[in-house]
Amino acid sequence: MALLLISARLLAAEPLRIAAASSLHPLLTQLATDNIQIISAASGVLHAQITQGARYDLFLTADPKYIHNLVERQRVSDRHRRCLGLSSLAVTTAPGSAPDLQMLVSRRTGTARLVIADPTLAPFGAAAMDVLDHQGVLSAWAPRLIRARSAAQAAQILVTGNADIALLPTTLAAAHGLPHVPVSAAWHRPVGYWAAILDREEASTAFTTRLQSLLLATPGIRPCPAPDAPGQS
Repeated sequence: MALLLISARLLAAEPLRIAAASSLHPLLTQLATDNIQIISAASGVLHAQITQGARYDLFLTADPKYIHNLVERQRVSDRHRRCLGLSSLAVTTAPGSAPDLQMLVSRRTGTARLVIADPTLAPFGAAAMDVLDHQGVLSAWAPRLIRARSAAQAAQILVTGNADIALLPTTLAAAHGLPHVPVSAAWHRPVGYWAAILDREEASTAFTTRLQSLLLATPGIRPCPAPDAPGQS
């Protein structure tokens, strides 16, 4: 009994380990404490780490397919997944400029450089490719299309002047104070944020609830459809 109590106390003292899509990082810093450890990367990178045995308590992703896969692998139970909110993409430029959709959809792109997250790793990158394809400008941008490892890295490339335009999550553009114009949600696949509780159910659930409240108060985030209530996605 004494050994069990000691083990429980040691577990409670460990920080809550959260694997989070990089576009969530600015919001997560508002909730961070000494008892929370946040590891940010593209959703695909984090999913690969989890399937290879990395120990996380909570997985926050921008694509529900990764959580579906973890359910199929019996790494997550169906009741431990939740849609937190839906997002969108925005045409984003560096501070001091005025973005508009024509900058993106014009086939005369000139020498402008466009940065997006890597579509093979980041859901917002795949959605960005949807936008370019939908508007018929993928081939026009291809010679000057920069693929960053994550949405957060794409924002950094834009801010440092190594790209002229970016397609970023609206939440990330707003968090960095970057000028941005949202694109139509009809131009790309659904994107948003989903959670999967991997361990430490009570602490992970409490954190997820706090994050969802913060998300839904953020411009550019809208509630999930009714079928995506807790336990569904």
